[in-house]
Amino acid sequence: DNNKLNLGNSNDLQIYHDGTNSYIKDSGTGVLNIQGSTVVNIGGTNGEVGIQYTENAGVSLRHNNVVKLTTDSTGVTVTGELEATTLDINGAADISGILSAGQINMDGALNATSTGQFHSTLYIRSSIQTMNKAANSFLDFAARDTTGSETVMNLSNVGTLTAAGKIQ
Repeated sequence: DNNKLNLGNSNDLQIYHDGTNSYIKDSGTGVLNIQGSTVVNIGGTNGEVGIQYTENAGVSLRHNNVVKLTTDSTGVTVTGELEATTLDINGAADISGILSAGQINMDGALNATSTGQFHSTLYIRSSIQTMNKAANSFLDFAARDTTGSETVMNLSNVGTLTAAGKIQ
């Protein structure tokens, strides 16, 4: 304990144990690089891996040795629940499952698509007492069947939707 392995002209790299914790300390001006032949694991002494880097394949982050986040050439994959205080998506969003949100602000189109021999339902619900048409706004509902034929219903001028679900 309390002995240091010092490397470099100015002891820039130190490996030591202080009696409680172990350290790899780089105090030089360069970058501390940790490299392995193909895989680098960072984990506990029980063999549990927290971070795994695989050369030419990506990085995975784990919780209790279970992969929760991975990177690859196309992006990032999250396994399990992703909780965020805000979410800003620039580009297309493909959501498989249920989207539940207190408020969704959109600048563009909302597309609900169903393929195969089943149907899907798009529900728009609100706890707001009334929903009024704003100036220069529109609300279209469009449905497209399997042949590509589309039916569009413009809901902009139907009136005010009350909390009781009636249009005035």
